[in-house]
Amino acid sequence: MGHAWSWRADSIAGIECFQAQAIIHHYGRHSHDAYAIGVIEEGVAGNDYRGASHYIPAGDIVVMNPDEPHTGYSADDQPMSYRLLYLDADVIRDVLPEYARLPYFSDIRIHNDRWAEQVLFLHRILSNHAEALEEQSHFYEILPNFIRAFSDSRFAETTGREPSAIEQIKEFLRANYQRNVSIDELAQLAQLNRAYLIRAFRRSVGIPPYHWLLQVRIEEAKKLLSQGAPIAEVAFEVGFADQSHLTRRFKSITGLTPGQYAAGHYRSRQDRAL
Repeated sequence: MGHAWSWRADSIAGIECFQAQAIIHHYGRHSHDAYAIGVIEEGVAGNDYRGASHYIPAGDIVVMNPDEPHTGYSADDQPMSYRLLYLDADVIRDVLPEYARLPYFSDIRIHNDRWAEQVLFLHRILSNHAEALEEQSHFYEILPNFIRAFSDSRFAETTGREPSAIEQIKEFLRANYQRNVSIDELAQLAQLNRAYLIRAFRRSVGIPPYHWLLQVRIEEAKKLLSQGAPIAEVAFEVGFADQSHLTRRFKSITGLTPGQYAAGHYRSRQDRAL
C-alpha cells in the first residue's frame, strides 16, 4: 500500500529529497548523518526520539539533527504522506555566515502554517527539475531564514560530541564496513572491556555498534545504487550476506526497497543528462 521514492536535487549538491504517499511503515531505530526537514501532508507520524514519543499531525514540520537515533511509524497504523529534505552538513554550512556554528534544532515538531508552506514549496521546486537558478535562488533564501527562525545555536557545538574512544570506534567501522568486524577488534582498539564498550557506545551514540555499522553500509549502498550499480552487486560490495539481507535492512531504515531507491535516482541521472 502506498508509494515512496527518493532522488537527489539537480542543481545543489548535498540534498536528497524523499516523498511518501499513503504509506504504512515502521522504521527501525536509526539515525542519519544529515539534517532532516520536512512536512507531514496526511495522517500522523509517530517518532520515538530523545526518550519520548512524539506525534506529528498533518500540516506540521518535522526536524531532526544529524546522528540522533529515532524510530518512525504511521500512528495507529493509518496511512501517512510526507515530504522530507535530507541536508548534508556542507550544504547547511554553505547557507550560514562565515564561521557560524552548525545549527541545533531543539524541537522535533514545529507548528507553523506559513513555514510549513515554505518547506513544501521548496521541496516541490526541488522535485520538479526547475532551472538551476530558480532552485538555487529559492533554496538560499528559504533555508537560512528557516534556520534563524527555529534553531538554537547555543547548543550547536554539543551535537556529535563523544568520548574519543567512541569516535575512534566509529572511524574504524567506517573504514572497515565491508568486513565482518568482531567486538574483540573494537575492544582491543579502544582498550575497553567488551560489555562496557557496548554500553558506552549505546549511551553515547544511542544505538549499539552493529546497528551503527548497518547504517554505514546502507549509506554506502545508497551511493552505489544512485550510480546504477546492480542490487546484488551492491549487497556484496557493502558487506551484506545477500540481496535479501540488504533489502530487509535497507527498507527498515529508508522506507524504500533498494529497487525503489535506484529507480528514483536513475530518473535523476537521466534528467541531468538531458
